Amino acid sequence: MLTKSKLHILTCFILRKQYSAHVLAYVPKHDPAVDTDIVKLTNFIDKYKNILILTGAGVSTESGIPDYRSEGVGLYARTKHKPINYQTYLKSPFARQRYWARNFIGWPKFSSCLPNDIHFAIQELEEYQKVSAVVTQNVDNLHFKAKSRNVIELHGSAHRITCLGCKNTFSRYIFQEMLAKLNPNMTETATMVRPDGDVEIAEDKIDSFRVPQCSKCGGIYKPDVVFFGDNVPIDRVNLVKDRVRESDALLVLGSTVTVFSSYRIVLQAKELNLPIAIFAGFNMFPDIPRPFNTQFRCFSVSMLPGNERQDVERGGKIIMPPSALEQLTRLNINYPMLFKLSNSKTSRITHCGVLEFVADEGRVYLPHWMMHNLLLEEGDIVQIESISLPVATFSRFQPQSADFLDISNPKAVLENGLRNFACLTTEDMIAIKYNQKIYELRVLETKPGNAVSIIECDMNVEFAAPLDYKEPERPKQSDGEMNVDYTNIMPEPVGFVAFRGEGKRLDGKRRKEPANSDPTPVKHAYIRGIPDYDYEIGILKFLRNSKPKNEVTDTLEEFKAFSGIAHTLQKKTNN
Repeated sequence: MLTKSKLHILTCFILRKQYSAHVLAYVPKHDPAVDTDIVKLTNFIDKYKNILILTGAGVSTESGIPDYRSEGVGLYARTKHKPINYQTYLKSPFARQRYWARNFIGWPKFSSCLPNDIHFAIQELEEYQKVSAVVTQNVDNLHFKAKSRNVIELHGSAHRITCLGCKNTFSRYIFQEMLAKLNPNMTETATMVRPDGDVEIAEDKIDSFRVPQCSKCGGIYKPDVVFFGDNVPIDRVNLVKDRVRESDALLVLGSTVTVFSSYRIVLQAKELNLPIAIFAGFNMFPDIPRPFNTQFRCFSVSMLPGNERQDVERGGKIIMPPSALEQLTRLNINYPMLFKLSNSKTSRITHCGVLEFVADEGRVYLPHWMMHNLLLEEGDIVQIESISLPVATFSRFQPQSADFLDISNPKAVLENGLRNFACLTTEDMIAIKYNQKIYELRVLETKPGNAVSIIECDMNVEFAAPLDYKEPERPKQSDGEMNVDYTNIMPEPVGFVAFRGEGKRLDGKRRKEPANSDPTPVKHAYIRGIPDYDYEIGILKFLRNSKPKNEVTDTLEEFKAFSGIAHTLQKKTNN
């Protein structure tokens, strides 16, 4: 049973109330946790029974692994080195050679790091069934070394190797032996290990370093981690979402959640109205966000070296140089990375996201429609500034061609096309491709602002009439009742109708038939019906032919031919 005193001790371990005896070279300067913090965290853990714990690099600093952003001791404070970019690793054999040479030297020290009090405290909370899952941003495997069971490694693990071709996966220890056989003269030792296991070595040692290829398919070996510029696998993202939904609270330890992959976990918990506790100040000093504001020469995507990039042309994201990524990581900007693009000559602006950091230095590559909106030519200067935008709730579009009406489900087509966009700007003209045809749509309105983020949003969409749309012509109808001859629609009369018979000659001869023998139809007087002024909406009345029975009825004599009384024109004489 987890008693209050036992929980208090575990909380003290987590908040560094009791410090380890060994030298904490990578733990930043900080004030000891105060009693109020101990009480808050103790009450938080005691109140909830299914807590999802999110951990960052700050929980591993006492194990001898530095974090990235801590003042004085973090990776960015000690060196100008930046983690390798995913696209750079794929495209450059020298980059892979350099990465594995440094990682080969750093692996013995990195893999020998042991879990600290925080890892063991989290594992003990698991034993008391207080934890639904542990989601870690770290790749150091320390939660597993502490015997935690339900751990999701958000960014993968440096303790596994995978082939990008055949997806064969095996232990990093085996790969270390493979590297040692190919490079028997590499005997350097590591001084300071980085969060990804990288170290500094002399450049001349890198040139002769040999990297094996996959023995099954000849593919590229890569550590099973998510590099900068890469995406977290979608099945892992969905697994984390499921664990958040199953939890009743979120506890963040050792992370400032500035990376979007962890930031969206907090966003989901907020949307589900889960209680959230973030304890990060004991490991790292929160950085004040500073804007990214730089000028680049812009070019259309068709000018990008290599294969044609239709994924960029059909979306709302740009390609930036690697130096931009280095600067962005130092500035501690808000995630997701969104930017405002400005053309100072024409005072045109738009907003976008970033897809990759593989452009040539000093250049950015934009979709053609974006350059057209900004009135930019190839090689013009564009101002790029980081920005934070509200999440979209509503948008209205106007197709520029009536051909858009031929699409059976335009909202589904638009939703699929907007997956390649990060944000929308009012008055922008975006391009959507469907069935080998490009449709242009103007953004007429966005809410809650003139520029909005559409990443993981629930947005209502409306369409205005296309620009060249014309109402179909309808046949002209009569202007009024005066043009309608209502006598033509009167029913045939019932009973005697005067002068409806045929004439007969007194001499017995046959009557000459006129040329047009068809009898002229007799039109009957139009009798307008009397409206029912007592009609009530929603009530149907069925009229029958039966007449109401009255106590006194007037009998009408039936007409009989030649039944009248004879009269004479002569005066009668009195006899």
